Amino acid sequence: MEMDEQRMSFAELPGALQAALFLLHSVVGFGIGRLYFYGVWKSAHLFQESALAALSWTGLRFALLVSALAFVAIFEGALPLLLTMIGFLAARHFVLRAAS
Repeated sequence: MEMDEQRMSFAELPGALQAALFLLHSVVGFGIGRLYFYGVWKSAHLFQESALAALSWTGLRFALLVSALAFVAIFEGALPLLLTMIGFLAARHFVLRAAS
């Protein structure tokens, strides 16, 4: 591999592949959001049993969220990160709607 070789950006990909990747990032964000908000639910119920377990679960939840978003930001860029966050926020809306 050449040292001066550039990575292909989203703008250079064909339209159908761009749309598929946009959808993929939104779905991944939705999945991350569902796991994250399941962790919120689990933390809330763990506070009744043990505060240390609840704090540990909360730390794990934040660490996994930061790792996933950092991975997308570093390896994919700003637009995929934005789409992932839109999926994450959609999951929040879905979970809150289901809870009420």
